Amino acid sequence: MSEEGLNTRWRVPLEWHEVWIRAITRPSLTTFEEMLADYRASTSRAYTWIYATSLISQLAILVGGWSTARSPYDGLGAYPGADSPMLSLICAPVSAGAAVLGFMISVGIFQWIAGRLGGTGEYENLAIAMASYQAPPAVVSAVLGLLGSWVLCGQWLFIPLGIYSLVLQVMAIKAVNRFSWERAVATILIPVGVLVLVGCLATVVLGVTLGSLFEAGF
Repeated sequence: MSEEGLNTRWRVPLEWHEVWIRAITRPSLTTFEEMLADYRASTSRAYTWIYATSLISQLAILVGGWSTARSPYDGLGAYPGADSPMLSLICAPVSAGAAVLGFMISVGIFQWIAGRLGGTGEYENLAIAMASYQAPPAVVSAVLGLLGSWVLCGQWLFIPLGIYSLVLQVMAIKAVNRFSWERAVATILIPVGVLVLVGCLATVVLGVTLGSLFEAGF
């Protein structure tokens, strides 16, 4: 389908919950085309979804922590007042903002790689597609995180949720860039491989450096 057809075939606006439900329950090329053809679809809407759901997740973690006498920022306990409710509330919107920034960077990286692999999509379309399936699991994760504060098995539910989110990510990249499944999977695996390679090199360099220091008597 041409870019013009993508923008004009569907004109019925979709409410946020309709987008989320379709992305999760009916993931397909047609579903993503409907989302992208919505005249209200934009990066600002995608960023709003990521921010709002990330904030909900942070608040759920706080509620779970308070109910079990734990703080998500216990690691900062060495600092006076680090575990105070006020600091936790202040950190929540900041963390949500960081999630949006991370989302923007990840979308940019994926779309850049997809373009190098022959993809014909654009950053805005991929941001909308990825936000449509990342936002709902974020809310579910918030519930599971809250459940995990009281029920240990609740944390295990993150595993199938993560796997399904990964599948949706591949489908979104394929739908937006209109190339093969292999290239869509490669778009995700390439940055992962680069990170693993960088981590291995950093480990080797650190090991050699520390070995040299120990040999020098430090």
